[in-house]
Amino acid sequence: MRAPKVFPSSFSVFLRRLGPFFRGSVLLGLGGMVCLSLLSYRSADPCWNLATDHPVENWMGSWGACVGDLLMQFFGPSSFFLAGGLCVAGL
Repeated sequence: MRAPKVFPSSFSVFLRRLGPFFRGSVLLGLGGMVCLSLLSYRSADPCWNLATDHPVENWMGSWGACVGDLLMQFFGPSSFFLAGGLCVAGL
């Protein structure tokens, strides 16, 4: 026995086509946020490995300071390729 349809079939087709749009929007937004956090990276910003009374100057706030610090420590300047890759994957 099949469950009764709640929505018309055209709505389910609409939802299937909308999925890649949302996935691309999330990847593009995440790539943009990572790129902004890397562009405004300062090693003096407070993060998990640096306790200071200095205010956060990263454009993305404390989240951006921590993400920028981790990416710069692990990957160095090549972390911009990661941010660019996320943006390209979102397109």
